[in-house]
Amino acid sequence: MPRMSGLEVCQALKRDPRLCELPVILITGRWTRKVAVKASEVEIATVISKPFQWNELIETIERLLALPSGS
Repeated sequence: MPRMSGLEVCQALKRDPRLCELPVILITGRWTRKVAVKASEVEIATVISKPFQWNELIETIERLLALPSGS
């Protein structure tokens, strides 16, 4: 992304009281230990590695939508 990384976007979401409970799915082709630590710090709901299958993404979204609010 040109101006912010995906993790920076997640940090901004978590700072916004209207969006802080929004579950975030990180889709990445650059999964490293450093990214894992950062993802944990910004409370990413789940991570999907590229390349991914569409059914995997849809199942993940459905699972997150089924969770009680605040989970």
